[in-house]
Amino acid sequence: MAKGKGLASLYLELVCRVPCVNCEVLGRKQETPTAAHHPREGVGMAQRSGDFCTCALCWDCHQGPMGIHGDRTYKRMAKLTEWEMHDMTNEAVFKLAILEVQARAYNRFGPGWRKYDCQRTLFGADRAPRMSVRSIGIILT
Repeated sequence: MAKGKGLASLYLELVCRVPCVNCEVLGRKQETPTAAHHPREGVGMAQRSGDFCTCALCWDCHQGPMGIHGDRTYKRMAKLTEWEMHDMTNEAVFKLAILEVQARAYNRFGPGWRKYDCQRTLFGADRAPRMSVRSIGIILT
C-alpha cells in the first residue's frame, strides 16, 4: 500500500483483499476477484453509501446476472441484508489489518516476537479496543 493515499482508498484496498462475504455464507468457491459494493438500502434514490460502508463481493455476487445489481438471487439465497454483508466485511477487514500488523511485527522483530505484544499494542493492557481505523491505516502505510 503506497504512502500518501487517503484513508478511504486504503480501506477500499483492504476490502478488495478479503473474500466475498456472500460466497462465504453460501459455501461457494469464489471464482472472480473481490470488489467493493456500496449498499443502497436505506439511502435515497440515485445515491450510494460512503467508502467505509462497503461490502466485499466477487464479480458474480456483485455485478453478475444473479448478483446484487442483477436479479439478486445470490443475496436472497444467503438471506442477508446489505448491511449484514457490510458488518461481515468490516470484521474480515479488521482481522486482515491485525494479520498485517502481526506480519510486520514478525518481519521487524523476528520469530521471537509475541502475538500478545501485538494485541496489547492494538487493544491496550486491559484488552479494551483503543485503536481507531485511522491508527491501523497509519500502521499499514
